[in-house]
Amino acid sequence: MSDSSGATRDECGVVTYTINQPATRNALSTRVLQDIDDTLRTLADDASVRVIVVTGAATTFSSGADRAELADPATIRRTTDLLTSILTRIDESPVPVVCRVNGAAFGAGLAILAAADISIATDDALFGLPEVRFGLVAGPAAAACLRRIGQTAALDVLLTGRRFEAAEAERMHLLAKVVRRDELDAAIERCIAELLLGDPDAVTATRRMVRRLSGTGLAERVRAACDAGEAVLEASGAALSPVAAE
Repeated sequence: MSDSSGATRDECGVVTYTINQPATRNALSTRVLQDIDDTLRTLADDASVRVIVVTGAATTFSSGADRAELADPATIRRTTDLLTSILTRIDESPVPVVCRVNGAAFGAGLAILAAADISIATDDALFGLPEVRFGLVAGPAAAACLRRIGQTAALDVLLTGRRFEAAEAERMHLLAKVVRRDELDAAIERCIAELLLGDPDAVTATRRMVRRLSGTGLAERVRAACDAGEAVLEASGAALSPVAAE
């Protein structure tokens, strides 16, 4: 399988972005993050787009950041900035963002599905925010997850860095639905079909209303999370990052 991450579009205005990095189990390198960010920026100005779907190739959603890049402080900072931008663009998107979670989602991959409107996963998928095990702080990832899962669950998964299964992720409200692997495509198709039934302007207004009613905007939460982590950065001399590979 070749490295061919990118977006496709159907006649209904559904854009699917597929993370396809087979050598790294769909790791989110700075190059891939930049492409996702550029894609979301372009789609936000395209009135013909109705739904955005994010997924991974093969049987992994994303293993997180590209571990080969984690040794370079400047690259880690770049990764942090790009992920922050992606999460903010998802939060402010004019159209629904759906994650087709076709397998494991760690670090930055988990952050993206937490920021989406609707995430549907296979029942054999695994999840985790292992940043503390790499000496890192999960800033934007924590900001994306906290509003969904609450403080108790957030402290559990962020402090331990442990893996958890799809059933637990659903109970945490990270996922809207968990299905068998052979049911995933049908579940995503049903979800998209139902979203397309809505009036586009009403759908945009409704998603923005729900997010505003849910509390502080994601961009503001991300800034607070990064500010809180500066003490770690200064004390350790290591770069602060919200991402880590499995």
